[in-house]
Amino acid sequence: MSDSVVFRATQNDHWGFVFPHPDDEISIIGWMSHLVQHGISVSALWMHSTPVREAESRAVMERVGVTDLTFLAAPDGHLTDTLQEWEPHLQSWFACRAITHPVTVAFEQGHLDHDATNWLVNRNSCGTVREVPLYHPYSRKILRANTFAGQGISEIRTLNSDEFQLRCSLLGSYPSQRIGTILRTYRAVHRIFGNPDPFRIERMRIQTWTKFDTPNHADPLRQEILQSQPWARWISALKDVD
Repeated sequence: MSDSVVFRATQNDHWGFVFPHPDDEISIIGWMSHLVQHGISVSALWMHSTPVREAESRAVMERVGVTDLTFLAAPDGHLTDTLQEWEPHLQSWFACRAITHPVTVAFEQGHLDHDATNWLVNRNSCGTVREVPLYHPYSRKILRANTFAGQGISEIRTLNSDEFQLRCSLLGSYPSQRIGTILRTYRAVHRIFGNPDPFRIERMRIQTWTKFDTPNHADPLRQEILQSQPWARWISALKDVD
């Protein structure tokens, strides 16, 4: 299916996608659709959900063709403060499905729920963890989206026409959130500067940075993060876990 290392799949695979929030799946929806279209097992789990947000992501997954869906009730914005409570849920989910390819959002200091989800997947899954970028860093007002932070070699996959159209059509599928407006603006800015449409590609990489007590950034950005309030919360949470 692919000559790449990261975007490679076989019929014996079972891909397990773990997202912090409903709507985060838009970051890798083309690849999820690609896997389903080739008859490869795909499961998805969301750490946080509400009835409305769950319904939105269920509708999206119905269009993609993913049927094994799990929605947990971790508190939005406070997953970091309840890490140990959710570890058994992740352990059970991975074990019951024999996931061969765990995928989650990157450890990139963009949102504490994102970093917490990454930590949980690395701690409770088997197999090589793959990660996808969302945005970073929380130490600045202007965030960088769809680009990896720090160390690690990423791969870029260009969506085919059907995957691209699907991804674009799903922008209106989350009316309870601002994600549609944010991503439309993001695409418009790229057009203004003559850049390629960022919706035509997806990024993923093998996660190599697992020093969870250190930001995955070079100086001076690393120093900014180390001095930030979210990072202080993160380190405090790590000290509370075994």
